[in-house]
Amino acid sequence: MSANTSIKEGGKGRTFGPINALMVQGNDGKYYPWYPESERQLDTLSVTENGVYEASKLGVYGWRSVSVNVPTDRGVTGKDPVTGQDVYVHPDPETGELVETIVPTEIRVIEPPINPYGTYMDGQTITKDGMVVKAYSGESDLGVVPIEEITINPTTAVYDKSKDEHGHGTATSEYDTEIPQPIPFRTFPMTFSLSRSDGYTGTVTLECQEESARAVLIEYTAGTRTRAVIFLTAKQQTRVEITEITYKPNGDFNNRTKRFISTTANSIIENKKVYYNSDIANSSYCLFTLEGRPTDVAVQSINEYDAWTIQYGDISESPAGSPQTITVSWPRPGDGAILETTFDVLVGPHGGTGDD
Repeated sequence: MSANTSIKEGGKGRTFGPINALMVQGNDGKYYPWYPESERQLDTLSVTENGVYEASKLGVYGWRSVSVNVPTDRGVTGKDPVTGQDVYVHPDPETGELVETIVPTEIRVIEPPINPYGTYMDGQTITKDGMVVKAYSGESDLGVVPIEEITINPTTAVYDKSKDEHGHGTATSEYDTEIPQPIPFRTFPMTFSLSRSDGYTGTVTLECQEESARAVLIEYTAGTRTRAVIFLTAKQQTRVEITEITYKPNGDFNNRTKRFISTTANSIIENKKVYYNSDIANSSYCLFTLEGRPTDVAVQSINEYDAWTIQYGDISESPAGSPQTITVSWPRPGDGAILETTFDVLVGPHGGTGDD
């Protein structure tokens, strides 16, 4: 404390050097400290919300004056001691009586937004069209949340190649199939890796324009070699383009080839036609590094029932795309506390403007 203090005595001022405080005797006989005003900064305060306003947290010693203007119709949120539910208690604007209203504690997405394209495309706008969100207090359904009060973030679909869940599924039927059921299949396009005992590695990409086309990737042993088979099925005759890129052990580019396989056989079962074919993919390669492939299947045993099951059997399918999490926010009635939930969308790599 560095303030100089002057005290008048007999009409004359006596100046003292820097002091910490003056001790002044009160009417009760006790002594109380007086501090220089420069060391005890005071400020004014105006508040419109209920709360605790600590001067020290706002950088001052205390309040010179306080103006309070809190609307009388404001309420408070807390737990009902009987029901345990979160409630908002506020005065009725007409009668002045206290009213207790149950407030939501969570929201849930009942219906995600409608996307006419199925899987979102990279850059596509994610809207709230068709979205249904409900509010809940515990397990009590408090009704649908007005869609105009909801915000979602982000609103643009973003594709992440590293998280792409390539289209896949399983199929079962009552028929005797050579591939063990449920039969795992993949949808197009698909990319997977190869490896060989001498250190060569490769990448294989399969492209097909026919949406119904599916493939089963099988590895089997023939003599001393492990070979890979692509079992192709479709609801109409189709052709798959296979692009193979092989690299030397040191990583240098070696070669690139393009080949095609087509559905050459067909069968009608239960009045439903199915096309199918199989192809040995470079017998010198060993095993596909693709999860979920069936093993130990004799290639010559693949038959029309396998193909029919994959196309028309009981199907459980997951589309391709990378998952993206969308956050849903809503300020609940009463105290305006923000409630949040999430839902996931799948995003594909194609698109440009995102709204095409």
